[in-house]
Amino acid sequence: MATMMDFIKLSDDKKKMMERFGTTKGERFIRNTGVQLLNACTGSNLKYDENEEVVDMCNAIQGIREDGIAIGRAEGIAEGRAEGIEKGRAEGMAEGRAKGVAEGKRVMLYVLAEKGTLTIAEAASAAEQTEEEFRVGFEVWKTEQDAD
Repeated sequence: MATMMDFIKLSDDKKKMMERFGTTKGERFIRNTGVQLLNACTGSNLKYDENEEVVDMCNAIQGIREDGIAIGRAEGIAEGRAEGIEKGRAEGMAEGRAKGVAEGKRVMLYVLAEKGTLTIAEAASAAEQTEEEFRVGFEVWKTEQDAD
């Protein structure tokens, strides 16, 4: 009976409960009907074999411990996933911005070269490309412009 009363008294303090029932010391065996009563009174989910007349509270509490670990893992996975999604979104946006700026600069240099405002050599230098690299991109761009 003292075992059941201890469990009820400690049901709100998981640390003290583990200290009391999580070791092999002291009284730790109760009838399975007592476990049913404890589950009903405290909202616990002590695991036990209904075919056994006596329940070892160390083993019954192990179920609570395992449930807590599973809940903690699930919460950790969910938090990690959310952080990963947010980080990926931020990195993707930064990369997209950088590519957009580079594309805008490249198109601006093509337009200036086409209008004769810049020579191919000047535009290539501003694009940090060789003249040949710039010419190839410039020709592709002009072809795309003619197709539109």
